[in-house]
Amino acid sequence: MIRRATHIICFTLLLCAAPLCKAESAIDIYTKAAGLYKSGNYTESQKLYEQLLDQGYHQPETYYNLGNCFYKKNQLGKAILNYERALRLSPDDEDIAHNLQLAELKTLDKIQPVPQLAFVTGWKNFVGTHSDGGWSIIALIALWCALIAAVVYLFLLKSRGVLMLSMAALIVSAATLFLAAFQHRQLHDSSYAILVNESINVLSAPDAASGTVFTLHEGTKLLLMDEVSGWHKIRLADGRIGWLPSGMFERI
Repeated sequence: MIRRATHIICFTLLLCAAPLCKAESAIDIYTKAAGLYKSGNYTESQKLYEQLLDQGYHQPETYYNLGNCFYKKNQLGKAILNYERALRLSPDDEDIAHNLQLAELKTLDKIQPVPQLAFVTGWKNFVGTHSDGGWSIIALIALWCALIAAVVYLFLLKSRGVLMLSMAALIVSAATLFLAAFQHRQLHDSSYAILVNESINVLSAPDAASGTVFTLHEGTKLLLMDEVSGWHKIRLADGRIGWLPSGMFERI
């Protein structure tokens, strides 16, 4: 709840930073959308949150609330899509992750991911402990520590320990900057998509006359691979591969 309140405060401050007339309009839209959602008018609330996105307010709070509207309307594909988008912008938000999990539990396709090597899972878990912004802050702090230690060594204390501290902090800064860049690339990878159609047959080739290899339902997460004449080759987390026509999914 504290994180949710923090997001609302940050969202409001961002609106206030925009030109005054536009900010007031956006705040009014956000407030009205929240009121409509609370009263059970999910369709009108959805339209207002989409209007905010059209105006450029791509905040995790907006995507989260839009996902809630679709979830209440039982449109699982759209709900999961917006929760995923919100989670990319705020990967450590427990409320978003919880609602995403609830939506995924209601999907028909239960995809079991291919087991990964322990060190690969450990690496992903470690990188995921902070957002790209969090790693950047750590890199900046480490850099300042390195500079301060260097100044102390040059002008105050010619100590090997101080020099080693400066070098260690510089290494930490470089390493965490790399982690920030890696996490940023992962969070903004556009090769993943969510199936938004209720159901679709996945074909063996980019041809409507080819055979069906399996059927998918809305809310399933896809890895987009090749694209050929309006067809996309997709891979599921369990390793299955097939082809879908464009328009059946939306990129995260």
